[in-house]
Amino acid sequence: MILSSFTSLLGIVPIAATPKGIPNAIILYVSPDGDDAWSGKLPAANNNRTDGPFATLQRARDVIRTLKTSQGGSLKHPINVFVRGGTYFLNEPITFTPEDSGTEACPVTFSAYQDETPILSGGRRINGWKPVTVDGKRLWAAEIPEVREGKWFFHELWVNGERRYRARHPKKGYLKVAENPDATSETPWHEGQTRFRFHEGDLKAWKEATDAEVTVMSRWTDSHLPITSVDEAERVVTFGKRSVFRLEPDDLYYVENALEFLEAPGEWVLNRQTGTLYYLPMPNEDMNQAEAIAPALAQTVRFEGKPEGGQFVEHLVFRGLTFAHTEWWFPEGFRAQWPKPDVGGFAQAAIGVPGSVYGEGVRQCTFDACTFAHLGGYALELGRGCQHNRVLGCELAVAVGLAS
Repeated sequence: MILSSFTSLLGIVPIAATPKGIPNAIILYVSPDGDDAWSGKLPAANNNRTDGPFATLQRARDVIRTLKTSQGGSLKHPINVFVRGGTYFLNEPITFTPEDSGTEACPVTFSAYQDETPILSGGRRINGWKPVTVDGKRLWAAEIPEVREGKWFFHELWVNGERRYRARHPKKGYLKVAENPDATSETPWHEGQTRFRFHEGDLKAWKEATDAEVTVMSRWTDSHLPITSVDEAERVVTFGKRSVFRLEPDDLYYVENALEFLEAPGEWVLNRQTGTLYYLPMPNEDMNQAEAIAPALAQTVRFEGKPEGGQFVEHLVFRGLTFAHTEWWFPEGFRAQWPKPDVGGFAQAAIGVPGSVYGEGVRQCTFDACTFAHLGGYALELGRGCQHNRVLGCELAVAVGLAS
């Protein structure tokens, strides 16, 4: 067998059989302890740490691209990228395009190494926790400069692998809209409003009310409405966005993210102005040792085929990987197409919310024994031009949030 000079240079040599039994496969390794300057041909760094696995899947992808180019644009052998266990925090989604495709005879496989658990995370660790006392409450707080600077805001938080919830009012059940002062029976049903009147005692002019958000359910959808003011005398709450549809008396709603609501273990509040995250730990939870992760990306992986041009992402396999810690929320300047551009929601099925793993023009690709978890949106979305893909034995955890 004659090897290309590129293959020989990297030391990526086809072997008789891989750990998964694929004959004549080229083997690469990725590890959180790796280095993208290394060859990627060893499962772990050697003792003097001069060579070992790559640090990122992006590096493995790019090496495979170069290998394909050196072989005239097509692979001569299957490629198996073994991903060691641990968390890979992403600065941007990992993108696969048609040039990353394998073939039926030579697929490209990204597999968990043996029984390890690699996690592709769209989140960031929250560090620097300190005990604080606020209004007599003993809490923990972390300062997040990116939030204070307006560069980051989130609605999800996971501590030690478990979801924690934004402080809510009421704790159980819902409140009811008392009256809509800006609508009559003649107001079109699809015309939303920016305020409603609440029942006596349901809402107050809390100190941090403008960080709070109301979620109101009307007809078959929900509206996520940031509070701009609470007038206790008039019993009117006003929002920075319009409800999706006309608000009606007895529509159900609840409020989140005011410090006054933070009372139960496991709850948290994020102050946008100061960039402070407040948290009330669960019993026996040591925040000096805990791992807290908040989402920073909407997606972990993107497949960007061009089906209208006959260019597809094909014959990629993902086995035993976990996709986690993502959230989609209304971006700055979000404008809905219907019924009004300034509404705080979607008229139908949260149609604008993407999956954590998203693809267009994807064919003959496989997700095998993968996990989609800790998400603030949908899990897997295969859109335009996607055909003949397989999802086998995967766990898609229920998303709690906008797309629930």
